[in-house]
Amino acid sequence: MTKFLITPIYFHYIFLGKLVQDAAILSSINFSDSDKYQQFKISIFLNFNRYLMNHILSLEDIESDRLMELLIPAMEKASEEDTLMVLKSHMGSFDKIRSEFLEIFNNHNK
Repeated sequence: MTKFLITPIYFHYIFLGKLVQDAAILSSINFSDSDKYQQFKISIFLNFNRYLMNHILSLEDIESDRLMELLIPAMEKASEEDTLMVLKSHMGSFDKIRSEFLEIFNNHNK
């Protein structure tokens, strides 16, 4: 079975930029080198989207399918506002998922 990379949070989203900043602060990273910043951002992008999708796929099948049906149009338009609205309104724990991700990231770096 082929596995696809699904990224509800796109690389250019402001949300991702803030998440990267928070992760950098937690790990005391100062990015004077733009290449290292881009590598770090790619890592956060991939890992957060994987973490988010694991949460979505862990929902009951009906909930997971419905959420994906709502997310797909927002993802096709690459609309950050629509994507975040769907995630926050249909995943009551979206802010918690973000916090948990940062906590895991922080604990991993100790």
